[in-house]
Amino acid sequence: MVNPKLTDEVKPGDYVQSGFILSNSEVGAGSVQVQPLIYRLVCKNGLIVNEASFSRYHLGNRMGKESLAYELVSEQTRSLELETLLSQVKDTIKAVTDPSKFNLIIQQLQQASNRPLNGKPADIIEVTAQKGALNEPEQQNVLTHLIEGGDLSQWGLVNAITRTSQDVDSYERATELERFGGEVLTMNPKVLVSV
Repeated sequence: MVNPKLTDEVKPGDYVQSGFILSNSEVGAGSVQVQPLIYRLVCKNGLIVNEASFSRYHLGNRMGKESLAYELVSEQTRSLELETLLSQVKDTIKAVTDPSKFNLIIQQLQQASNRPLNGKPADIIEVTAQKGALNEPEQQNVLTHLIEGGDLSQWGLVNAITRTSQDVDSYERATELERFGGEVLTMNPKVLVSV
């Protein structure tokens, strides 16, 4: 979800919007997550910010009607658990979409845009690939997008990674790359330099 009313510039002409991503396990693992999302308008990339996120396991489908756990827990307890979970999700969405939280994230993005990458782009991508378990085609795409973007800053690297999410066929992998972009945003830039 993106809020077009909450928009700011990272640097001149590079606008982003506030949003959030809400996910729930579709395979019965019983996990719900809410994370801040930054949507970059220049290239329609999503960046999942790992800070200030909410993640919680819930009983969900893991407690089917045929299980002993289902018989041990009253309907009232199940209802209260769902009510608590929904309240926590609602509170988290409100918190991660708060303008003051968005402003803090904008400051992080602006700082990253002023942090130049030290070293050869190919070497930086190789080191970054090890941190994010990028395969060979993903590494090549990140390098291509970094060079084409012409921004050899930490913000440019983040955008190259999130742009690469559009090149993969798997939605799950695309989301992982958007999350990895959020990790790179908060990494110490010294970690990104090859030794």
